[in-house]
Amino acid sequence: MAWIGIGNNPVDYKGPIVDLNRKMLNELRGELSEEVARTALGAFLKTNIGYTVELLTGKILEPYQRIVVKGWFQKNFVLTVASRSWGKCIDKHALVLTDEGLKTIKDVQVGEHIWADKESQMILAKVENPKEEGRKITTNRGYTCEGKIGHKIKTFNSTTLEFEWKNIEDLRGEEIVPIRYGMNYWSDETPISDYMIEYQPELKNNGGQNFNVIMLSEDSDLYYMIGVILGDGSMRQENMITVCSMDQEIEAAFRLMVEKYIPSAHVKSYTKDNNLASDYRACSSRFKTFLNYMGLNNKCAHEKTFPVKILSVNKKKMAAFLRGLFDTDGGCTLNEKTHRCEIEFSSSSYDVISKVQAILLNYGILSTLRHKHKAGIYRFSNGKDYQTHDNWDLAIFDRRGLEMFNREIGFGIKRKQDKLNKYLSKSSNNIYKHNMLPVGQYFKTKYGKEIQHQFHIGQYRYLSTARLFQFLQTSFIDEDDKIKIRSILGSNCYFESILDITTTETETIDIQVDKEECYWSSGFINHNSTIMSHFCYLYCLFNPGHHILVCAATFRSSRQIVERVDEWARSKRGILLKQAIEPLPNRGTMTKRQDLIRITFKNGSTITAVPLGDPDNLRGFRCNVLVIDEGLLISQN
Repeated sequence: MAWIGIGNNPVDYKGPIVDLNRKMLNELRGELSEEVARTALGAFLKTNIGYTVELLTGKILEPYQRIVVKGWFQKNFVLTVASRSWGKCIDKHALVLTDEGLKTIKDVQVGEHIWADKESQMILAKVENPKEEGRKITTNRGYTCEGKIGHKIKTFNSTTLEFEWKNIEDLRGEEIVPIRYGMNYWSDETPISDYMIEYQPELKNNGGQNFNVIMLSEDSDLYYMIGVILGDGSMRQENMITVCSMDQEIEAAFRLMVEKYIPSAHVKSYTKDNNLASDYRACSSRFKTFLNYMGLNNKCAHEKTFPVKILSVNKKKMAAFLRGLFDTDGGCTLNEKTHRCEIEFSSSSYDVISKVQAILLNYGILSTLRHKHKAGIYRFSNGKDYQTHDNWDLAIFDRRGLEMFNREIGFGIKRKQDKLNKYLSKSSNNIYKHNMLPVGQYFKTKYGKEIQHQFHIGQYRYLSTARLFQFLQTSFIDEDDKIKIRSILGSNCYFESILDITTTETETIDIQVDKEECYWSSGFINHNSTIMSHFCYLYCLFNPGHHILVCAATFRSSRQIVERVDEWARSKRGILLKQAIEPLPNRGTMTKRQDLIRITFKNGSTITAVPLGDPDNLRGFRCNVLVIDEGLLISQN
């Protein structure tokens, strides 16, 4: 069944549907001459755009994308209005930062604001996709990104010092992935106050029974105790809230919570068999109802989930919650001989620990997530076999992260905080060992002994961002490289290696954002793909001697269209496309200047990208096709 759109109401299309492939085959008889064969092959490739794209680049166009490209070939003037959601297909459970807090992308709504790369952007549209083949990327520190085939993520090219967008299926594990951190983007919801407003009428009509719950308030102590209960607490017994701890600070905080919010209840303590820890219990159905409202469940440790209401609170309340969580399920170790310090957090709930890792990124704290224990039946020291569950560890060990944790969150347990204070009290010069990039060879090759002598980088393959900052103060580093260094330093990214790539089946979500072409998810910067690059090289191949000029509001946007063609030609699947491009003396495929980038094909056609900031930049250019990308962003002047 074919359809044609009339207004907003599609109707059956009754016109003839021509099978062009069958028609061409029927017209071909006997042995073909070279000229006829070339003409027939060209007509077939132009008719079957999807097949041609896959043949030349290995990329697969969606049906609607094939229709759009065909339409561009058939018209002299085309205005295409396309959302930025084309290709933003990320797993529906991926975490994103919104103006209402951290959410899974499946829970975001049109009209909310989401953190992009530099700032927040409004969500204009959202599309849910069926389960399709995808890839899951895991970095050395345990950050993950999962998306369907065709999804793009931001990478760093150490041979050019530039950021690049790559399809997730094209990653080979050798790439450097920038992890964006320190966004400091928080919501300011007041879930406790909302609870009071929502449940107050019910409480008033309850004859004054347990009316003390009405005294709940938005204070940090209560958020701290919610973190404590999530960490070492249990609510599996009816109406009972239990916390197990060996620390006096936890006992005091629990007793204060009961005294302040449920004074009708009494704290009962029970010493464990090992005499090291005690259970502290209080009974209150109403307070337990409040904790359930906040997102705490009545399940076992491995079935716990991160309290959904906590995800929407401000920075100060989140810090209090995390302090309670790290006071119970976290710790601090200090090796005085090696002067190494590590903050660790352990959980048998991946939902809890993965969200903690993402929240720490928002503060600017890097952490490493590891799968410490695999579920199964194990024999313990008492000779008995027990069923165990998966367990994960989260570690903060770089000095900057430890300093940030101390400043923003800290411990409430004195013995833990004392270790952290002792470590931080001694100065350190390890800034030159933090955030390392494999760019040593680039600088040694380009600047030789001069840079090796001045900075003593020797045979180092990796250089820190702190070292790159020093390069900005030198006279022999050229301006192009200084621009690239400033881009690296200004990205607020930690540069990670890929640990693992797995093939998955994933249900994904597309979102369309307002201005930027990307969005943040668990540290990764995710991008929409574009079909304009496919159109450009196809048009050049089918039209010898023609010239395409690509313009955009920024040179970055226009050059990306041409750079994608170069990227595909250099890929393993792009051998045929590369053969069609005129090679340069340096064996590259692109002519690069500060204000121009160009690919020349062997048939005489070219694709040229230029900036449009100054109209004078276009003077002197002649073209058969003018491509204006993101026209809405171009000034009317």
